[in-house]
Amino acid sequence: MNQYLNKLETIDELIRHYALPFSFKILGAFAIWIIGGFFIKIAQKLLRTTLNRRLVDPTLVNYANATSAFVLKAFLILAILGVFGIETTSLSALLAATGVAIGIAWSGLLSNFAAGVFLIVLRPFKVGDTISAAGITGSVREIGLFATTIDNGDNLRIFVGNNKIFSDNILNYSANSHRIISFRVQLTPNTHPLKAIEQFSQKLSVLPNLKSQVTGEITEFNPLGVVITLKGACHQSDFASLTTQGNQIIFETMQTEQYPSPEAKAVIYSR
Repeated sequence: MNQYLNKLETIDELIRHYALPFSFKILGAFAIWIIGGFFIKIAQKLLRTTLNRRLVDPTLVNYANATSAFVLKAFLILAILGVFGIETTSLSALLAATGVAIGIAWSGLLSNFAAGVFLIVLRPFKVGDTISAAGITGSVREIGLFATTIDNGDNLRIFVGNNKIFSDNILNYSANSHRIISFRVQLTPNTHPLKAIEQFSQKLSVLPNLKSQVTGEITEFNPLGVVITLKGACHQSDFASLTTQGNQIIFETMQTEQYPSPEAKAVIYSR
């Protein structure tokens, strides 16, 4: 009988000193997880709404939302561990050290990420623009957090690291509505350059979609003769086609007007 009573007392002591406190800790941790998750969702919703009202790029909005959720849930887990009496100071130091190690190992990837954020915020170009950067020229299809997708003139899709683009000069062909189109023509020494400028300007002025009158000027003297440059303004989308048409008109005009072709002459010196 005494042994039976001793066992009951032991069980009662275990329940009062261990089972009940641990159960309360579990309930407290569960309550913190539910309530904390609720407030995290509210914080994410407020953040997304605020960024959308400020017309922030959707890619950056999604990233900020995911990052905030990760950070808040990390703090929530630390709070739950604190309820169970687990020392979180050493754990936080371990997580910080791990983060530093990962940052060093992924320095290249993180630099692309940082450059992607700056590209999205500063917006030197947008999706659909034609740019030249990092040795690539083409149309931008997507600005990602780590790489930018570009379709070049051969319709090849190229993925370029954001850091490579951001650290290079970016030439945006679509930033301005109009562009100057230029034609360089080599003339012989016997060809009158001012007369040639007048003839070529008249012929080129019939090109469709030109936004200004074609003008010309003498830009260079070289051993082959004189170089004239003819310029006009056109829309960005018409630049390629007008360049081809203009070159054809210049060639036909030189044939019709019988302009002599410049010839390189080799001079041999004898001793």
